[in-house]
Amino acid sequence: MIAVRLGAGAFAEQMMKPLEREIAAVREAGGEVELIVPDDASAAAFGGNLMNPRHRPASARAGLDQGRRIAEGLRGFWG
Repeated sequence: MIAVRLGAGAFAEQMMKPLEREIAAVREAGGEVELIVPDDASAAAFGGNLMNPRHRPASARAGLDQGRRIAEGLRGFWG
């Protein structure tokens, strides 16, 4: 599983290139990849400063909620 949070713009595009290469390499080797990114609620819970510990509880709750929502759709992926 790979988790990524990127905004828009040139920086995000540059950061995605290595990730896209890694995903392609795994797939070319016969592996499966499911890219999971924060949904809007999770991204909002992070706040503007990812290092601010005050955001941790809300981020954890939002991530858990997102995980619960997408878990059924990932059941087939995990086998």
